[in-house]
Amino acid sequence: MACPFCEPLDTPMIIYQDPTVFALLNNAPINPYHTLVIPRSHYAAFAELPGDLVSHLFQVVQKVSSALRTMCAPDAVMHLLDDDPSGRGFNLVAHLKVHLIPRYVNDRVRIDWNHPPAPSRNERERHAKDLRDALARFLASEASN
Repeated sequence: MACPFCEPLDTPMIIYQDPTVFALLNNAPINPYHTLVIPRSHYAAFAELPGDLVSHLFQVVQKVSSALRTMCAPDAVMHLLDDDPSGRGFNLVAHLKVHLIPRYVNDRVRIDWNHPPAPSRNERERHAKDLRDALARFLASEASN
């Protein structure tokens, strides 16, 4: 099946576009003006994006977020990044996108952070060390390329 974000057809919903990214209203919004900012090139994982695209993507997210705040005066704007390289269905479309969702007191939108009890401090310290080590390996391999 073709990716609906690689060649968007619902062009009246596009609110911004340039050669590398575009923004459009979500077709199943959580709240009115729920917007997606999407790279034109197909990426499933945030880690795949080139640095210049990351920078540009978030500059556009920042501008659209400012426009949302001006336009609909939300109490907050939730910024969520969809990343589903596993293809296991965490997202309906496995094309990276940033959701900008205007939020209001009493809007009844909830993220269920249903998680197990917090790990011990020792376990969290081990997790921090594991991530530091993984990051160091990544940075070393990146420097050698």
